[in-house]
Amino acid sequence: MLKIGIFQCDHVHETLVTIYGEYTDMIEKAFANYIESEQMQSLQFIRYAVIDNEFPDDDKECDAYIITGSKHNVDDSLPWLDSLKQRLKNLYKKNIPVVGICFGHQLIASALGGRVIQSDKGWGVGVYESLLQHKELWMEGFKDRLKLIYSHQDQIVKPPAETKTLYSSEFCPYGMILVGNKFLGIQGHPEFQKPYSEGLMQHRKEKIPDDTRQKGLKSLSQNVDSKQVINGIFKFIKQKAKNNNQN
Repeated sequence: MLKIGIFQCDHVHETLVTIYGEYTDMIEKAFANYIESEQMQSLQFIRYAVIDNEFPDDDKECDAYIITGSKHNVDDSLPWLDSLKQRLKNLYKKNIPVVGICFGHQLIASALGGRVIQSDKGWGVGVYESLLQHKELWMEGFKDRLKLIYSHQDQIVKPPAETKTLYSSEFCPYGMILVGNKFLGIQGHPEFQKPYSEGLMQHRKEKIPDDTRQKGLKSLSQNVDSKQVINGIFKFIKQKAKNNNQN
C-alpha cells in the first residue's frame, strides 16, 4: 500500500465548499477520476489539516506528500506555515517525495532557498499553456505543450539550487519544476474542475480586474491536460517512493 499524505493549507470558502468539497477532496477525486481503478486500490490518502496545525507525528508516516493550494502567501508570518516550511526542509533532507500544487509549488521554492513574490504580471486565472523544457522518465507521454487551470498572483522568481525547469511560459517561467530528485512543484491546478475555477473567479471578482477575469472565464472553453498531470504525479510518487523503499 502506497501512503500519500495531503497537507491541507487552506479551507475552501463556505459558498463553494458545499458544492466542490475541500482541496483534499479535490485531489482525491482527481486521482479517482484519472488513475486506473486497480492502481487506486494500492493507494491510501491521509489528510493533515496543517492550516489547523495538524501534522504527522513522524515524517515517515507516509511514503510521499502533496501540498495543496492556499489563499495565503508563502512569506506570511503564521505558526503553522513556519512549521510546514521546517517540515519540508526535513523531508528534503530525508529524500521523501513531495508534490506541491500552486501555493505548495511556491512553498517548496521558498522553503528550499528560492524566492517568491507577487508578480507584476498580475493574476493568472483560467487556462494557461506552458512549453516543455525538460523531460524526466516518469513524464512519458507528456505533451510539448501543456494546458492547466491556474489561479494565482504570486510566482517563483528565483528557484532553489538543484532545480530543473520542466515546463515554462512567458507569463509563468517556472510553471513546473523538479528540485533535487524528489520535490515536484506545479503552479497549475490539475485537481481543479472548470466549474470550481469559474466559481472561484466569481467569488474573487472584487480582487481580480474585470478584463482578466473575463479572459479567464472565456479560457475555460479549452481542453486541459489534468489527466496527464495527475497520472504523472502518480508515476512520480510511485517511482520515487519505490526507490526509497529499496534503499
